Amino acid sequence: MPRGRVFRTRGLVLRRRDFGEADRLLTVLTEERGKLVLLAKGVRRLTSRKAAHLELYNEVDLLVHQGRTFGIVSQAEAIRCFPSMRADLQRLATAHYFAELMDSLVADGEEAKPAFMLLRNCLGWLDEGAPLELLSHYYELHLLELAGYRPQLYHCPQCQEWLREEPNYLEPAAGGFLCPRCAAEWPQAMVASVGAQKVLRFLQRSAPPQSFGLVLRPALRAELERLMAAYVCHILERVPRASQFLAEVRALTETRLSS
Repeated sequence: MPRGRVFRTRGLVLRRRDFGEADRLLTVLTEERGKLVLLAKGVRRLTSRKAAHLELYNEVDLLVHQGRTFGIVSQAEAIRCFPSMRADLQRLATAHYFAELMDSLVADGEEAKPAFMLLRNCLGWLDEGAPLELLSHYYELHLLELAGYRPQLYHCPQCQEWLREEPNYLEPAAGGFLCPRCAAEWPQAMVASVGAQKVLRFLQRSAPPQSFGLVLRPALRAELERLMAAYVCHILERVPRASQFLAEVRALTETRLSS
């Protein structure tokens, strides 16, 4: 990070936790300085003018004074708050999932402008009503690529042969889809239908909103969810906490719709 004691930056609030009696520590993904942990003093007081600007997932303009341990937020002004997203519990839970993945895959202080743009755009599309499953898998695939974990969807990563239009097998430890011959060496590999392979390839290479025009059958949606969840969990070496919350919200929403 540059040595300037005071700097202005634009960021997205990924995470927050209480600190002391009235302060909060914020994890913020910034456009120019990567991921930072910043101290917002007094923000938990009822009289705080900064509190509303520093809500989770807000895009915010910040003036920061670099202290010994943390940058201290001197000024904060929300640029975009994504109100429609916040009015829908399932979309808000999806934003929580997006933030956790970003926090997990981007290291503190490293250059992260493409990641910032990806998250800002996806929060915007989430706010505008983009299909949740397609947007989530688009985000997962493109964030994995930015983090250096791009899944190989066209060539078998073991034998390097072009994958045929047939059921192939996802093996996260191998880095992508295996051909049936190589998959025999990986007993835990998950079969992937031709349809699932086509959708993931399309999302990996296409830009929204073009990729959000797909219409998926329920069985295909469930298959894509299983495949991407397995890949993400392998990379993180754990199940994202936000994904469990999101699954509970989805189940609740489906129950309400069917009743």
